[in-house]
Amino acid sequence: MGGIVGEIEFEFTEDGAGPGRFVPTGKVVGQILAHVAREETAAAARLYQGCSGEVAAELMRETAIASAKQRTGLLEMFVQARDFAAAARCAETIDDPRRAAELFESAYDFARAAALYRKAGEPARAALMYEKTMDFAAAGELYLEVGDLPRAAENLERGGDPLGAARLHLKTGNWKRAGAILHAVPSNRGEFFEAGTLLAEILWRTGHRELAIAKLLEVVRAYPNVPGTAELYYRLGEMFVETGKPEHGVTAFERVELLQPGFKDAHDRAAEARRLSHLPPAPVPSGDAAAPPDVPLDLGSPAAPATTPAGTLQLVDPDAEALRELPLFAELEHEELRELFQLCGRVTVPAGRTVLTRGEPGRGLFVVREGAVEVLGPAGAVLATLGPGQHFGEMSLLDEAPVSADVRARTAVVLLGIPREEFLRFLYLHERVARKVYRLFAIALARRLSETSARVAG
Repeated sequence: MGGIVGEIEFEFTEDGAGPGRFVPTGKVVGQILAHVAREETAAAARLYQGCSGEVAAELMRETAIASAKQRTGLLEMFVQARDFAAAARCAETIDDPRRAAELFESAYDFARAAALYRKAGEPARAALMYEKTMDFAAAGELYLEVGDLPRAAENLERGGDPLGAARLHLKTGNWKRAGAILHAVPSNRGEFFEAGTLLAEILWRTGHRELAIAKLLEVVRAYPNVPGTAELYYRLGEMFVETGKPEHGVTAFERVELLQPGFKDAHDRAAEARRLSHLPPAPVPSGDAAAPPDVPLDLGSPAAPATTPAGTLQLVDPDAEALRELPLFAELEHEELRELFQLCGRVTVPAGRTVLTRGEPGRGLFVVREGAVEVLGPAGAVLATLGPGQHFGEMSLLDEAPVSADVRARTAVVLLGIPREEFLRFLYLHERVARKVYRLFAIALARRLSETSARVAG
């Protein structure tokens, strides 16, 4: 069944899902092109929105023979009709990679958007698109290119390169995050040798000397005879001597001599450690040169514990628990909260200093960890006092409206903060989290409006 209305042909279609409908066909392509030629973009878009996919394909074929002006007109028509994929392909035909990238992003084609942002000379934006496609290696490479080391490290970690991620965090001075990443590498992974060695040095330099020694012991027990173990035993010897345990240093330095005779000055260091620990001189080797030395402690014994109960390495940050208690994040899963926590930073504010100023752009969410802040009204009256565990500024995470009240440190305070821009990026990359947060945000906003209405009515 068909019909004609004006100069547009319609055809009745039935797809089994409903009573059927009329769709424009045939001359409608010419009608749309005529609207575009007369720069009647809105009329062309309205007509196009009622068309079938065949009309879209025909219009795209027209772009191959159309002039640059016609292509630009079709591009704008597709945009107004919200067919971003077609608009993106149109932008490609007029050699506008940046516009094409933006449109492919709107069409959720992040892989093509990434390639085009890269072509347009926007590597940071391309990296963000690669993150959306979970191509973390490509994203990390581009973040390195633009010098964004924290984000490069984040992508290397998510892409399964903990060593690369840890090294980048160390370059930015984030020792804590580097240590957490290295600590999570299990002993059955190939990276454990290097990861454990690097973590031991981090622990040593940050004052956790017993834990550093324990970590190196764990590594040499896991890899007793690989190239490089001699170096680790030598380092253990240095650590033992420096921590006042030269008798254990003897064990370590003499193990070096067994593994790799003549390595550095291990022989002399062992003799010096014996002297410091008042041990007798080492016996002259005879017969089985590979037999273990007669020393007070067998560092290679797998039965020896890597750490004492009191010295177990703790990498859980108490600040992370503060996020779990916020209503805005109540539905987030453990791993989602863990990733969100990476955005947080600690801020110390002296008593009397203003944290947020009324009328200025919001900076993000703050959670009070120590001390107290005051929320002030327009006349300076104290509207509320917030202490440990309480929060403020959450509206600015999702709303661009300016800050509605001054917030001042009543005492010296320590705040846990999530910057607005970092949070929005996090939601962009984590759609499941975004859905949960937006829903809870809407509930909180509705509750706040209801309470305000009740106060006004009362």
